[in-house]
Amino acid sequence: MEKVFVAGRRLKIGDDLRFPGDPVPEVALFTERQKRVLLNTGHVILKGLDELNPDQHEKLSQYLEKMQPKHVGGGVYELPTGRRVKGKEKAFKAMEAFGFFLGEVEPEAKKEPAQEEEDDDKVGEP
Repeated sequence: MEKVFVAGRRLKIGDDLRFPGDPVPEVALFTERQKRVLLNTGHVILKGLDELNPDQHEKLSQYLEKMQPKHVGGGVYELPTGRRVKGKEKAFKAMEAFGFFLGEVEPEAKKEPAQEEEDDDKVGEP
């Protein structure tokens, strides 16, 4: 993500209120027409990552944490757009397609059959 949308005016995004200069990464999820309108009216400004100050970098990382896919059960993850994807790796790859790099995905560890039996034996023990 080399370019970041930054608020040019006060914006209300969901429950959050963003002030001028605050990063607004959610704009990347909007349609092209919505992005164009926000840019043309001055509500958001497109800046490079190297142009952001340390305070803006900190706020950007906080907002990106909120934008992670949410596990809704059964191995299904819901993306911030509302779309559901099966599998953690696919969900994080879909977020990368939007331009968000959320870090490496650790594959879930598979238990060996002997370990599963041992865990079953421990059920009910204090």
